[in-house]
Amino acid sequence: MDREEKWRERTEKVVNRVASVFPKVEFENWELCEELILSATVVCEQVINFGIETDNALFLLNQTASYIIEKGQYYKIEPFFQKCLAIVEKSFGKKNPVFPIFLDKIADIYDAQGRYNDAVRLYKKSLAIREKILDKYDPDIATSLNNLAVFYQGQGRYDKAESLYQRVLKIAKKSLGNNHPDVDFYVINLAHCYQKQGEYNTAELLYKRSLERYEKNFSNSHPSIASLLNKFSSLYQDQGRYIEAKILSQRSLAIIEKILGNEHPVFSEYLSNLARIYDNQGEYQEAVILVQRCLTIDEKTFGKNHPAVATDLNNLAGIYDAQGRYTEAEPLYLRSLTIREDFLGKNHPDVAYSLNNLAMLYLNQGKYKQAESLAIRSLEILEKKLDKQHPIIKQGRKNLELLQEKLK
Repeated sequence: MDREEKWRERTEKVVNRVASVFPKVEFENWELCEELILSATVVCEQVINFGIETDNALFLLNQTASYIIEKGQYYKIEPFFQKCLAIVEKSFGKKNPVFPIFLDKIADIYDAQGRYNDAVRLYKKSLAIREKILDKYDPDIATSLNNLAVFYQGQGRYDKAESLYQRVLKIAKKSLGNNHPDVDFYVINLAHCYQKQGEYNTAELLYKRSLERYEKNFSNSHPSIASLLNKFSSLYQDQGRYIEAKILSQRSLAIIEKILGNEHPVFSEYLSNLARIYDNQGEYQEAVILVQRCLTIDEKTFGKNHPAVATDLNNLAGIYDAQGRYTEAEPLYLRSLTIREDFLGKNHPDVAYSLNNLAMLYLNQGKYKQAESLAIRSLEILEKKLDKQHPIIKQGRKNLELLQEKLK
């Protein structure tokens, strides 16, 4: 036996030992996962190096990568999931139910990185495989449809997302029963889609029902409760109910900081929500401090040209704009717009919001012609994506009318 074979044999033994103690990646096991993650990561790198393709290697790669994602480190573990995919394909073929699981996980990474075309291609491939080999009411079909719905909602294609969520719920209720936690998870996703379309009363009703059920089924410090509280807070913000929004936002932040720490991108997302409340209440100094923290976290996690960074830049510009600090706000708005156009395409709702923000900035500076052209572009995009009675559409029309009055 040569030296490389000896090292391979030793590595396999270590794989077996670590795999035997590494738990399922569930919230209740995160503390143990954290104790083992450094060793597990090193072992997984050696699994790839030596081309080990055992069942224990597959298990350890999956568990390690799944936990690293929970820690918000999306860029480190694509090779782990790619290796899982190769092992499954070699051992079972592409028509095995396990194969689409890893397609979805790689797609999730691409989505988080802003590689949207790559992500949707894999989500669709996963769904196509499942529809061929599984019963039409299998829960895994619901998983694939939900992944696509979340993706389309993120792209501003709300009608398509809503129809997929309805299909997801039909399958999930039939296969899992009305009281399964996954059903509540899908209901919350649908509620968020209603919120994005301005159907606030419907969204609030669904959020309230889901929160009652979550609080019965989970501990008060569970990440699922934190996620729902953050969404609920953003709904109250959309309705101008800032006192209620702040209470829920602070509660969600306390939970997520406790379990993920204050450098995680999810913490940044929730912190951004709280910053927006301070901004809307005119507490600009507090808002700036929070948004700058978000920007630091997101640039470290995703790099300087990611949609999450664009959101931070837009939010910071908005605070400066509200204070009349126009020369500071304009370059931030422009940088945010460029990132969004590059990643999301020129017809995404977030691009429209950036255009509208710039238009209002130019309006405040008396640059009416520049403002008008941007406001028109913004409204054209939104009218293709949202119902004509959506509050944002109504506000967009008012903004445009105000500009055109100025030009007379």
